[in-house]
Order: sequence, then C-alpha cells, then structure tokens
Amino acid sequence: MEETPTTTCQYEQVAEREREAKERYFAITTSFSNQVEQLRTYLIDNYDELGEHADSIAEIFSIELTKSATVELTVKIVAELTNLPIGFTEDSISDWDFDISMSYSGEGDLDSEDITIESLDVTEGN
Repeated sequence: MEETPTTTCQYEQVAEREREAKERYFAITTSFSNQVEQLRTYLIDNYDELGEHADSIAEIFSIELTKSATVELTVKIVAELTNLPIGFTEDSISDWDFDISMSYSGEGDLDSEDITIESLDVTEGN
C-alpha cells in the first residue's frame, strides 16, 4: 500500500496526540507524587496531634510513616591478647590490627555505620 499525504498526516497527528498524552500523564503523576510527599511530611510533623488518624490516613494512601535517627555510641572495649611472642612490644600493635563490626536488631534498619578507633592503649602483662 502506498502512503498518501493524508495517511502520513494522520500518522503525524496520532504521534502528536500520543506525545501530548504522555506529557499530561507525566505531569499528573509528578503532581500526585509531590502531593503524597507533602501529605507524608504533614502526617509526620503532626503525628503527636493526629495520633491514630495519621496512621489511618497513611494506610489509605499507602504511605510509610518513618523517620531517621543518628545514634552516637561510646563504647569501651577491653581485650586481652594471649600467647604473644616474648619480643612483642606495645609498638608492635596498632588500631589497624582490630576489626570492629556493628549489628542492630531493633526497629527499623541500620543504613550505615561509621566506626572509628579513637585511641589504643596497650598495657603489657606477664
């Protein structure tokens, strides 16, 4: 079948309508996403006043009411190293010799951790 100017024009019109529909769809979904995010922020900011109502509204819109918290822990670890060679001195040990890891078993997720050994004191025993 040979293309005529009429069918070419119709294809162009359909393509233009499709492009416009996609733009409208994107604008609507973006606007809705922004509104849902504003609602989420409102519910979190006013949670103490809204109580169960905040949970009910969040459930209707499938919104997770969560927040983040930074926790700083001060931990002192005392470890005894045994069976060290007689020639071993306190200068032979460094903080690079230790590996410290952290786990969390409470509510929520441990997203990141930054563990730093701030000091290392070595006392020689027998």
